[in-house]
Amino acid sequence: MIINILQFLLGSLFLYYGAEFLIKSSKAIVDKYNISPVIIGITLVALGTSLPELVVSILANLKGEKGMAIGNVMGSNVANISLVLGLTSIFIPIYFPFNKIRYDMYFLILITFLPLGFIFMGGLVLWQGMVLILVFIIYCAYLIKSSQLDDKEDTISAYENNYLLVIQVIAGIIGLALGASLFVE
Repeated sequence: MIINILQFLLGSLFLYYGAEFLIKSSKAIVDKYNISPVIIGITLVALGTSLPELVVSILANLKGEKGMAIGNVMGSNVANISLVLGLTSIFIPIYFPFNKIRYDMYFLILITFLPLGFIFMGGLVLWQGMVLILVFIIYCAYLIKSSQLDDKEDTISAYENNYLLVIQVIAGIIGLALGASLFVE
């Protein structure tokens, strides 16, 4: 029992500090390369914070807990959209023009209903997973194409800071994955 509590607390610490590293390094990337915060939020932060859910879903599927894998994804989306966005807007109102995120919203609607259609067809199989990954790749390509990058970096100091940023991002992602694994176990 005590080992479980310690594992839970250690997992919580890894989740907290992993998220901190990822958020701080992502903000530094936004500032350094003049990339839209929405682009970084949708790509780097979203991928990094979804890594624990990915690990949990893969482990659950390998253990034969298919319901846990689907529930993890659906619950995460509901929690992110309603709980996280809802609580955030209670504390500080969010004003964001629809024109800036119009295509992102279309992708969100598509990627929400696509798995539901697949599940109604009888379950998720290889080709359906490939379709979902293809939609993700198309979305990332759209984000890269639509982002406005401004190359304003220095020579040597930016080169050294790039290594630090990469290390912080990787440390944050590993911390999140390890924390999720310990937290769930």
